[in-house]
Amino acid sequence: MKILKLSFIPVVLLVVFVASCSDDVIKGGSGGTLMIDPTITITDQFGNMLGGDTTDWCGSSSTFFAFNAAYPNPANDTVNFRFQLPEHDTISLMYLKTNGDTSVFVRDQVLAPGVYSMQFSSSAHLIYSGVFRFFIRSKRFPSGGDYCRYYGDVQFY
Repeated sequence: MKILKLSFIPVVLLVVFVASCSDDVIKGGSGGTLMIDPTITITDQFGNMLGGDTTDWCGSSSTFFAFNAAYPNPANDTVNFRFQLPEHDTISLMYLKTNGDTSVFVRDQVLAPGVYSMQFSSSAHLIYSGVFRFFIRSKRFPSGGDYCRYYGDVQFY
């Protein structure tokens, strides 16, 4: 009886551990489950980071250029981008297609200092599923800067 009780505890702990790891799946639109790619920063519909690769993107700052994590991520169709400019700048928002080509959805837009939000529709750009890298190019803050990462991955399902 003692052996049964001692073996019961590790089994319960294992079940609890496996159940807690089930956060890496979400329900798809057709009721199936979607495996979340571990290379993305997982965010909710408000932009709160929930996990995944939190080294992507550039966190918010009151004095520097910022390119916040896309939200929601993973996304069914529409994803939002928020970025901050500390001074007048010319920016382009781009993404890499699965074949390696770069596509631009906002090119050379001159903006005043401030916080901006933009939406991207995957269906309008003929993206149906997969992980895509989005990045922002700035004329004033080259991508080689040491204080900010100007890209991140978005998973569409």
